[in-house]
Amino acid sequence: MLLAQRRAQAAQAPPPAAEAPENNPPSTEIAPQAIEPVSDGEEQLLAEGFTEEGLATLRAFARQHGVSDLRIATIAYDELYPPPQPVETGGTSWNLFAEPAVTTSETGLDLLLAGDDDGFLCVSVPLAIKSVRGG
Repeated sequence: MLLAQRRAQAAQAPPPAAEAPENNPPSTEIAPQAIEPVSDGEEQLLAEGFTEEGLATLRAFARQHGVSDLRIATIAYDELYPPPQPVETGGTSWNLFAEPAVTTSETGLDLLLAGDDDGFLCVSVPLAIKSVRGG
């Protein structure tokens, strides 16, 4: 019953007048398009190895996300788009003078099945070279 009375009063009451602007605090929201990146850090970023193309991409990113400091934009950009991991090869051994692997088979498949990849390669690569050269 109380809810019905409040709805009836709200329907009869005039709409509230807009508050005076001095009573409303200014909006803290700023449109991202309104912020221009500060160019203070550009020389520093160029000295750190950034290219003009990289700076242009960073400026566009900063403008899009409303970041005014390019140094802070680099941190945010790196968080969102981390650099790729360096490529690692499967074999890391360059020991050219290693003792040849001991195997009971001619092709070294027993080494491969046992999980000794380097031993298998030490046996199979010379066999492959020998067969290609006609030996």
